[in-house]
Order: sequence, then C-alpha cells, then structure tokens
Amino acid sequence: MKILKRIGKIIALSTVCVLAAAPIAGCETSAEDESPVITGVGDFDCIVNEPVDLLSRVAALDKEDGDITPKMTIDIVPEAQLKDGIAIFPTDDEYEITYTVKDSAGHKTSATSYVSAYKRPVLKEFESVDMNGFSVDVSGGATLVTKSVVGDGGNSKLGFKVTGAQNAEDVALTRTYTLNGGVDYTITYKVKSSVAGTAKVKVGETEIDNLEVAEGEYSNVTFEYSVPDGEDPVDVKVQLLLGELGDDMEVEFDKASVSYEVEQESGGTAITFTNSNVSGRFDGTEGSVAIAEDGSSATLTITSTASGADDMWRGGMFINTEIPLTVGGVYNISFDLESENECDFEVCILKQQWGPDEFIETIPDLVKNGTTERELTVAEGKGGTLWLYVRSGTNINTITISNLLVDIDNSNASNETVVSFTDGNVHDRFDHGEGGATLEGSVSVAEDNSSATLTITSPASGAGDMWRGGMFINTGVALVEGTTYNISFDLTSANEGDFEVCILKQQWGPDEFIEVIPGLVKNGTTERELTVTEGMGGTLWLYVRSGTNVNTITISNLKISVDVGGGESGGSVTRTETYGCNNVFKMFAYEGAPNYVEWKDGKLIFKVEHFSDRDYHNKIESPQFDIGAGQYFVSFKAKASAPVEVTWVGPVSGGWDPNIVWARFNLTDTETLYTFKGNELGTPGIHQFEWQFGSSANLSYENVTIEISEITIYYKSIID
Repeated sequence: MKILKRIGKIIALSTVCVLAAAPIAGCETSAEDESPVITGVGDFDCIVNEPVDLLSRVAALDKEDGDITPKMTIDIVPEAQLKDGIAIFPTDDEYEITYTVKDSAGHKTSATSYVSAYKRPVLKEFESVDMNGFSVDVSGGATLVTKSVVGDGGNSKLGFKVTGAQNAEDVALTRTYTLNGGVDYTITYKVKSSVAGTAKVKVGETEIDNLEVAEGEYSNVTFEYSVPDGEDPVDVKVQLLLGELGDDMEVEFDKASVSYEVEQESGGTAITFTNSNVSGRFDGTEGSVAIAEDGSSATLTITSTASGADDMWRGGMFINTEIPLTVGGVYNISFDLESENECDFEVCILKQQWGPDEFIETIPDLVKNGTTERELTVAEGKGGTLWLYVRSGTNINTITISNLLVDIDNSNASNETVVSFTDGNVHDRFDHGEGGATLEGSVSVAEDNSSATLTITSPASGAGDMWRGGMFINTGVALVEGTTYNISFDLTSANEGDFEVCILKQQWGPDEFIEVIPGLVKNGTTERELTVTEGMGGTLWLYVRSGTNVNTITISNLKISVDVGGGESGGSVTRTETYGCNNVFKMFAYEGAPNYVEWKDGKLIFKVEHFSDRDYHNKIESPQFDIGAGQYFVSFKAKASAPVEVTWVGPVSGGWDPNIVWARFNLTDTETLYTFKGNELGTPGIHQFEWQFGSSANLSYENVTIEISEITIYYKSIID
C-alpha cells in the first residue's frame, strides 16, 4: 500500500480513459459526522511502461475535514511501480486499483477501479510536420512573426509573416535540390503574397532578378538553371528572395516544381516516383519507404517481420503508375530491381490498390538484381489503373525499384468501360442528422450486376442533412490529367424528389468532389463529358446522394469512354518533380471562425477564434492508417488555454457512425497524457481518429490555443 505525498488541489495531469465512475463503498455514517467521499474513480486502458496518473480527476472530500486527497492511499494488485500517484504498469495484465481514505474521526472509504495494461508495438508516431527540406530564413532587420503549415497531406501550404524586411536577401525561402550534371532545369515556385512586387532567385552562385509576384493570388515564379557538365549529381541551394516585397508581408507557399527532359532508350512512359504515388504497407511488420531525391527510384526497407505463414507478405510497397488499364490493351512493363539479399519477395500487378480482385498477377521470372520485362494483355474485368506492389516476404531486406517504363499498344483496345455493380464497388452512406435525426436506407445490387439501387426509408430533418444519405460507386477508371471522359448512365426514380449524382476523384479525402453533374435526367439517360484538369487526377467515383425525400433510385448502363491513345515512342520525355511541405493532420472549421493548425517545436497547435455548437464544425482529423487485424490504441498529450470540452472518436474510415464516441472530457491548462482504445468493433481496414471541439459548452470561449503532442498509434491485434 502506498501513501501519497502530493498535497494541494488535485487536477488532471495524466492518462484519462475514465469512462465510467466506480461505485463507492464506505462505512456507516451519522448525522453528526459523515464518511468521506471518493470521486472520479473509473476503469481505463493504458500502455505498458507508460506513466499513468492515478489521481487524474480523483479526489477525496469530507464534509467536516474538506479536501483530504493527500491522505488517500492506493493499492495495486498485481504490484506496479507507484510514486506520488504516478503508476507504471510493467506487464501486459489486468490490474485492480483500490483507493482508501480515512477522515479525522476514523471513518474509512474505499473505491476500486480496473485497469487493462497492454504491451503493444508502436505502429506510427507523429513528431512534426514534414518540411521536406524547406526553411524560412530572415536576416538584417527582418523578424519572422509567424510560420505554419496549413492543410492536409500533399495539399499543405507553408505560410509565414515577416516584418522589417528592407533588402531582397532579408527574407529567403531556402531548399537544397540534388540535380544532374549537364541538364537544363525549369524551376517554378507557386506563391501568394499580401503585397505585390518583385522577387529574386539565387541558385548556387547565379542570381536572377525581377520575378513578378502578384497580390492576393498565386503567382508562378519561374526561372531556368543549367547545371554544368558532370557525371555525378550535385547539391544546389535555391533561395527565393522576397525581402523587397515590403517591410510587412504575409506569404503562402504552395509547391515547387523542377522539370527537365530525359532521353528514353526505348518507347514507353517513364514513371517518376514521388511521395504521392508510392506508399508503404506494414501490417505486423516494421519498415519504411524512401524516394530518391530525383524521383528515379523507390526503396522498401523491412526492419522486422511477423512470424507465421499468414503474415509472410504483409510488408510491402505500392506504386501507382496512374496509367489506365484498358481491356484488350497490351502493356510492356520493365523495371530494374536491387535486393540486399537473396530472400524471397514478389512484384505483383494490380488494377487498383484495394478492392475486389485487385490482383491481376504475380510477375513471373522476376530478376532480383537486374531488369525484368513483362508483357501484359488486359483481360475482361481487369480494367482499372496500373499499380505495382512489391511485397517483401518474411525476411529483413532492402529492395529498390528503378527505371520503371510502361509501353502501351492500344490498337486492339476498347475505349469503353462498362461498369458492373458489385458489393465490392458499391458502398452506402447513412449519416445521423442534426438534432439526433436519423437517415435510414439500404443499397443493393442486381443479381446480374447490371444495376445498383439506393433506397431511402426514413429521411433526416434539417437542411444541413438533406444530402447525408447516398451511394458511392467506384468505377475503377483512372482519371488522368488532360484526358476527356464521356460518362453515360440510366436512372430511374420512384418519385420526383430532389437528388444528385456527383463526380469524385476518390471516395474520401481532401477536395474529393469534382462536380455535381448538371442536366441530370431523373428517368432516362444522362450523358456528361468531363475533361480532367490539374489536381483532379485519381479514380473516377460517382456518388448518388438522396435529398430529403423517401425515395428509391436505380442506376444502370454505366459506361465510361476515353481516348485510350498509346504510350511514348522513344525520344525524350519531360520529367517533373514536385516538392512541398506535408501536414499530416486535417483541420475543419466552420465559416466565420478563422482556425488554423500548425506544427511548432513538435506540437500540433490548433488555434480557435471562436467555437461552433456542432462537434464536426471544429475538429482535427488524423491521416488514414491501416490496421490489418482491427484494434489499436492512440496515446497523446494535450492542453488548452481554456477548459474546452473535447470528444475523441476513432471510427473506421469510410464507415463513420456518429453514435460511437470513445471519450468526452475537458482539457486543462496543464499538459495531460491520454490513452484511448480505437475501433472497439475490431473491424479490419483503413482507420483514422479525430478530436472534435465544436460544443455548446465551448461557446463562451474565444481565441483558444490547443496543443497536442507525442501522438502515437499502438498496434493491437484482436487475436490476442
């Protein structure tokens, strides 16, 4: 039994997860002298060897003696380390914690909680925003007032405010690029400034003047640079000098693109590897994926592996070539591989990253250290987008793929894709509405896969909910920038109630909507020509959203035709690499409430000018991550400049259910460690979590700063 040494007011300091208060047992009381009361005790989960504050939200109060929390003792069975109320649970086990306190009259009260301590490997840690080599440097009399990375993932933008600049060199956006000798480069920086003026660029020892920057809109600041002849790549520092824009400026930087021509020895489309088209998969394994600075190669490194035959292929690397696979087309695929050792691994051809029958084949006769060539004829039902998947086997290894070329012969290909509707590519969405109203319905596909039907049986009330029930359809057709698609389908509607059909570039994600199809024919055939512009590349999805009415809507005869064309036929191709900052968390804020997220000193900073009374109006959403077996834990530290109410939620991505709330609690101005179990349903697949701050309880607070740090995902298999 441990006696607490801490004195004074007890405040929340550490792990929460107090989801339900435990009953309090006490002795008999009299009218003259009452027994003390212990409050705030409840069951929770935590991580092995992670400090847990057992006094978080726990207090012992006595009518006669007042706050007697410092007199409380804590007993843990089985034994765990305990000092000043901070416990460290050493093993994966179930623990019983007994709180006991005695008042000055000798009355004793006890309360019990139960703790599940889990020992799990770290799946992912979020330490800071990825600045991708960029820095903002000030000199002279200039002062950097603010710097933040705003946005989600690859759509993030670097913003900064500077005062006191006099000369161009006083403000520099700096990055070092690895460039090839003897190559002519065209470099473009996409920036927006609060004031118009001219910028300079310093590339190595070369200075370029009078580059125009517009006010209040994005400008493409473009310049050229030729690297002297040489066999080896060289590091070149590039500085965008902005100090002459004025002594008080706000600048937003989007992306930098570096373009150059590459001679091809053979025909084909050369694939550049980037952070946006290469991703890792690590289920029960550990490793990393790295991209070469010039985009010429991608490397998969496996550092530890799972045991058991079922896990032998659960670590790997996806590569999205973004090339449409057209039925009847012939694709000649070639690439070079380097493997650190001779252990087993495979390269597979897929028609999509995930989905029904995504695998087309495992490439036969793989050359592990050398060049592999493979001719693929796309069979019926295998249309989609060309993906490669390098999967590692059970061994620790480092595998590099480079010189990926795809040569296409579409002379016998069909330019029309007829979409079959299956349970694998048709998904429903039924969200709960405002004020607790619920939208109910179902989605079904015809037995011959010729049609899909959305049925709304009970609509939610309120204008804000009119489109919260619908049906997603993944056509599997790649959206390629600069390509024109002709989309046609038939619709039948049980009534004349409003509904829409939308074109999306992905099911969920930043800016997934492309357009609501105009001129929709509710009972008949709709035809729509779509030209894919910059930033719209992805996979073609349709979303039928229902409106507020009870209705039955059926879509059939869905066809997409495209100019299939052919591949490059040798000569030179232009290769472009894009560089920007990467913010891993997405922020939502309702109109009229300027909010922003930034990373500073390893902390995620969320500044809220004022709150909404709706949870989803002020929230931070994590990136998606893959949990093969279903369950996980999330641990983080947080504090706020006001006692704001927050709801932490951990749904399955794409399977949102607003009724599933894992924890609601109040932040304090003292940094607190929190640990929560995500996805209690144990559903495998892509997951995410979020903090929701919109709440009627928060309406009185303004200009609040919320800090979140040490965000860690721990893997937990439901098999345990």
